[in-house]
Amino acid sequence: AALVPFRKPPRYKYSLDFGKAFGGPYMANVVKPFVNMVINQHIVNTLVWPQRMVIPIIYKDPEVQPEIDAMQYRSKGMIKVTVNQATNLKGEQTAETKKSDACVEFWTDGSFTPETATIKHTSNPKWEETYWLLVQEPMSQEMRVVVNDRSFFSAKELLSLRVTQTFGAKTLIGRASVKIKPAAMSEPEPYSAWYHLGEGDWAASAGCGKGKGKIQFTMIYRSLENFRSDEPSNAEMGVLICQVFKCTNLSHSREIVAYARMRCGEEVQNTGLARGKKEHNFNVRNIKEFYNVRFDLDVKVKVIEKTLIAEDFIGVIEVTVADISQANDFNPLTGKKEWGFLRRAFKLDEADQGEIHVALRYVPYF
Repeated sequence: AALVPFRKPPRYKYSLDFGKAFGGPYMANVVKPFVNMVINQHIVNTLVWPQRMVIPIIYKDPEVQPEIDAMQYRSKGMIKVTVNQATNLKGEQTAETKKSDACVEFWTDGSFTPETATIKHTSNPKWEETYWLLVQEPMSQEMRVVVNDRSFFSAKELLSLRVTQTFGAKTLIGRASVKIKPAAMSEPEPYSAWYHLGEGDWAASAGCGKGKGKIQFTMIYRSLENFRSDEPSNAEMGVLICQVFKCTNLSHSREIVAYARMRCGEEVQNTGLARGKKEHNFNVRNIKEFYNVRFDLDVKVKVIEKTLIAEDFIGVIEVTVADISQANDFNPLTGKKEWGFLRRAFKLDEADQGEIHVALRYVPYF
C-alpha cells in the first residue's frame, strides 16, 4: 500500500472579487472565512500528518492486510498537556497602556481543539490548565499551538464586514510547533519546556519563528497499550474512540445503503455510507472520538437505511462505558490484549436480523 500525507500544512493563496455589481472586495471579505473553513476542514485537516490516505496496491490478501491496517490512521497514545504560562507576549495591541488578553488553542490531529481561559491585561499570563489529546504518531507528530489576543470588540472586523467575528475577535500573537517525541521518550514522567512564539506560517521552511514571546507546557505521554487493568475502570472521565467495521445480514435479499449513527451523551457522530446486500463494509476513516466522556455514560450505535426520500431505522446496540473500560480484548494491530479495549460483533437490538462489528476503546484521563 502507499501512504499519502502532507508533512506540513500546504501554503495556499487565492483572491476573490465579485465585481462592483456584487459588492466587489467587500463581498469577498464576507465569503473568505467560509472558503478558508472549507479548505482547512476538508483539505488540510484530512491530509496533513498524522492524517493520511492509505492506497492499497495488493487487495484482499490475508497475509498483507494486517500490514495495510497498521498503516491506517489510529490513535496510539494520549498526552496530558498542562498550559503553564507565557512570557513577554507581543501582540498587535500590546503596549504600556494596553496589555494582551491572551488565550491559547492547541491540537494534535485537528479533531479536537481545546481553548484556555482568557487572561486579561497582562503580557505574562499564567493558566495552569490541563487538557488531554489523542496522539497517533508519537515519534513524529507535532502539537500545533496558537496564542491569540482576544478583544471584546473589533472595529477592524466590523469594517471588513465580518460581523460574526466583530465581538470576541481574536488577533494572532504567535504560533508554535511542539514536538511530542520528547514527552513520549519520557513516558510516564512529565516533560516541561518553553517554546518560542512567532508569526511564521506552519508550512514555512524555518517554522513559526520567534520574537512574539514564549510559552511553557508540561506534558505527560501514555501509550494506550500500557494502561494498567484498574486505570480505565477507575477514571471519572476520558475519551471514547468508536470504530464501525461492518454490518452483516441487514437485508434478506435487496441491496441497501446504510450508515451508523453513534451517540454518547449529547454528542452525535455519523459514519459514511456503505452499500451492500449481505455485508456493508465501512471506510477505515470511520473512527469517531468523543472527548470528556463520563464513566457513567453509554454509547448507542444505530444502523440506519438511507434512501432518496427518507431514513429508516434498522437496529441499535447500546454499550455502557463501564463495560468498555473493563474489557480486555485482543487488538490485532498490536498483537496484545489491551485494557479498556472492546472489539466484538453485536446482534442488533430491535431488529429481526443483522449484526454490527465494532471496536470501542475508553481512554482514561490520568
